[in-house]
Amino acid sequence: MSNIESHFLNKLSKVLFLEIKKGTKFNSYEFKENVYLPVKSEDVVGKAKDGDDLKNIPVTLFLEGIFFVLGCDKKFKFNKIYKEIIKDIDGSMKFIKGTIFNNVKNEKYEDSYILLKGLLEIEKTKENYNKALLLVDGLRNKEEKYKEEELLLIEECKK
Repeated sequence: MSNIESHFLNKLSKVLFLEIKKGTKFNSYEFKENVYLPVKSEDVVGKAKDGDDLKNIPVTLFLEGIFFVLGCDKKFKFNKIYKEIIKDIDGSMKFIKGTIFNNVKNEKYEDSYILLKGLLEIEKTKENYNKALLLVDGLRNKEEKYKEEELLLIEECKK
């Protein structure tokens, strides 16, 4: 396992997974089996501190978690189901692009890149690849471990 892969898996360890029971509906998507949906723990902790009822976690927090997992681990057990959920929720692509934009604006470049990698698992467009290349190039200039990631992304772009 490469340095960057273990770095991404370490980032993934900070994500909470909430069990969703078979038969539960998530928008119009109905779960055919028990699935663990990701939500970034800092978001849940923030909601809890604000006195929010965690029974009503917004779909957007799960969406962000799903794209984050797709970006961190291409082999994650529930990725196929996560992709079905994304395709089932209207506006999910627009939402994640807005989240990526906000992360860039707030200089959270690594999170932006991971979410963009997740987006590329769903939508392989020239525009998305260009943005990913810009982000990973900036990350590589700060951290050597991103050199391998940039080379892998360039190879993927060539395809």
